[in-house]
Amino acid sequence: MANLTLSLILWPLVSGLVLFTLGKARTAAQWFFLVSSLVWMVLVVLAWSGASHSEASSSVFPLFYNWNWLPALKSRFLLGLDGLNLPLIGLNAFLSLCLSFYYIGKEKINSTYLGLFSILNVGSVGSLMAADALTFYVFWEFMLIPMFFLIGKWGSKNRVYAALKFFAFTMGGSLLMLLSIIALVHHQGVPSLGWHDLATYRIPFDGIWSTQGLVFLGFLVAFLVKIPVWPLHTWLPDAHTEAPTGGSVILAGVLLKLGVYGIARWCLPLFPESAHAVAPVVMALGAIGIVLGSFAAWKQTDIKRCIAYSSVAHLGFMAIGVFSFVQESFEGAMFQNIAHGLSTGLLFLVFGIIYDRTHSRELSEYGGMASKNPWLVTVFVLASMASVGLPGLPGFVGEFLVLTGTYKVSVWVSLVALSGVLLGSIYTLNLVKKMNFGQTSELVAHHPVVPTKLEWAAIIPFVVAMLVLGMRPGLILGQAHQALEQVFLQLK
Repeated sequence: MANLTLSLILWPLVSGLVLFTLGKARTAAQWFFLVSSLVWMVLVVLAWSGASHSEASSSVFPLFYNWNWLPALKSRFLLGLDGLNLPLIGLNAFLSLCLSFYYIGKEKINSTYLGLFSILNVGSVGSLMAADALTFYVFWEFMLIPMFFLIGKWGSKNRVYAALKFFAFTMGGSLLMLLSIIALVHHQGVPSLGWHDLATYRIPFDGIWSTQGLVFLGFLVAFLVKIPVWPLHTWLPDAHTEAPTGGSVILAGVLLKLGVYGIARWCLPLFPESAHAVAPVVMALGAIGIVLGSFAAWKQTDIKRCIAYSSVAHLGFMAIGVFSFVQESFEGAMFQNIAHGLSTGLLFLVFGIIYDRTHSRELSEYGGMASKNPWLVTVFVLASMASVGLPGLPGFVGEFLVLTGTYKVSVWVSLVALSGVLLGSIYTLNLVKKMNFGQTSELVAHHPVVPTKLEWAAIIPFVVAMLVLGMRPGLILGQAHQALEQVFLQLK
């Protein structure tokens, strides 16, 4: 199991290095990335199966790889798999596989782009599996490099500004996390930076400005920036808008979810007293983000910015869910991680296919797409309804669980969050109507959007996954329940 766990990181790393050597062989690089993604998906499935049947899976964050790499800093290279990170690792591999079909035939997608994308997968999956604070930080920071170049090199008109803003915000938050890790290294009572040791030894809590509180805040701010929670969200619309299609899909599907995962994995179980102290503030920020993000999405004329601001609103639900300290909300927030990754990832993918033909993001230039390509519009509407939270689709399950649990803690916060469901319906239906129905615009009439077979191969798995999880949420919740229950018990 240790070798299989390590292969989840080594395979995309080796694939990325091979892709860098392919130079100008664009077509060969695209097909190699497809094969590599298929192999990686198989490895993830095998790891999922092995972790599910392992006797160690009954423990909290079971370790499957252990290397004593930096003993002077109390750090070991620890990797683990459980029901909390496995669904997100599966989502990461799934999105990469779907995008590998989309990439074939695209002129701008060369070996360097695909190499960076593979290296990005190393950072994201490494962050999910890391069971040591310093190991986690290394992978967490490692993600910045490939994403910076993917946006800055292959993005749209204002790509350099968006890439720099993304880098500055996330690096700023991460430096606070680094200070917290340094404090843990020098704290006498901390035996090591391993997750299990940190969970066993609790730094004494004497107010939010005590040692535990300050260490907690360093981690928390880094994760709130990544989510991002209002008012730390301003980098996200720019990054989403300027990023290439693949960058937007993986940013929405995985990278933003690492903030929620980080809180659930590191902040809440290791620093429960501090988490309880700041919970009302974070829940209030999440509620504000839901409302303001919804209104911002409603007013956007740029389609990608509209989808980006909808993410700010939806991620507010997740922030509320994890800080409600009610198990239904906690599980709902983690399920919503997957649901939002699928629905928003599909929205960005479908619009990316449209943008490849029209080269316009302005909503006012669209109209009547349903009469030109009803099947593609059907998929767009399905993804939009999943984003809204229509029953039968996965978004409903996550939002319902979050609202149910939050109601037990604060009726007012749950009502504000509930208003976000109504506002989400308004801006989403407004986008769907103006873009796809009514009189056919000149842009749509002169730029027919007919997806290729490979583009349909990228789209269809999203549709299947959303329909299956909408009707069978237990496939994720059942896998995650034991791990979430153990983490939740740490809070009491």
